[in-house]
Amino acid sequence: MVTTNEAVGVLFGGGNPYTHAYLMTNPPGGPFGYPPGEILFYSFAHLLGGNVFRVDVACSIFSLGLIAALTPLIGDGLAAVALGVIAYDRDIMFHLVDGSNDNAAAFLVLAGLVALAWSLASSGRNAALLWWISAVAFGWSLAFKEYALPIALFVGLFLWRRDAQAARSWIGVALGTAALFILPFFIWNPVAFVANVGGALVLHANVWGRNIWHDLVALTPLADTLAPVIPIVLVLATAGLGVLLWRRPAASLGIAFLQGFALVLVSFMLARWTTSVYYMFCIPVLMGGVVLAFGEQRTAAAD
Repeated sequence: MVTTNEAVGVLFGGGNPYTHAYLMTNPPGGPFGYPPGEILFYSFAHLLGGNVFRVDVACSIFSLGLIAALTPLIGDGLAAVALGVIAYDRDIMFHLVDGSNDNAAAFLVLAGLVALAWSLASSGRNAALLWWISAVAFGWSLAFKEYALPIALFVGLFLWRRDAQAARSWIGVALGTAALFILPFFIWNPVAFVANVGGALVLHANVWGRNIWHDLVALTPLADTLAPVIPIVLVLATAGLGVLLWRRPAASLGIAFLQGFALVLVSFMLARWTTSVYYMFCIPVLMGGVVLAFGEQRTAAAD
């Protein structure tokens, strides 16, 4: 977040965040690896004179509210289970309010999910408004964190299989929103943009963090030996799982959402470098998807 705060300051000072030499990266001089949707998300706080570091605390609270907003669709019990799991562990609660940008990413994805769930359950003008809000939220999440892509992809696939004509508009708005954030910065300096956002993906050559390679293999020298081939294993594993899930059409929005989430989780677990706060994105998103899926199944059985 300190690097993001520096990037926001650079942008409002008239500079290009993707050509700036950063002082706050570790080590200093590192790339700014986040897409511009993140910079612009925190810019609202900057414009209002607020504390950028407080934004994620607010997003964590709003994410709980979004899960609670599903209550009429899923029932009081499932909503209570979802919120209870999040509130149970002190470590989870600490990281949900410690100002990591993964909390804001979770908020955007949950906003898209909740808006879409209510859109499909509603009719008329409200359904249409929620439909477009969902598309914008998912599109913004794509321009915020790259790992939101599998979730948006499988949600879009579910909508396409459900009603291809309606899905075209949703997919178009989602992609258009992502492009609206990304293209101006890409055009501003394509080489710098690719070097920063793409370069961050290969920045960490060592095995570190909360992943299989560190937690299960790092007790032996094997982890360092495997480090160069881990990205290949990651690509093959996620691609293979993606194909398997793609060929199993989701019966509901909640299931489709969880299919995309499974790819995100596998990518975190198999990545060479995985900071523990990545899982702070996973926890509220997972609980939102799980309770929605169970709620949809219960509603279908009742019908």
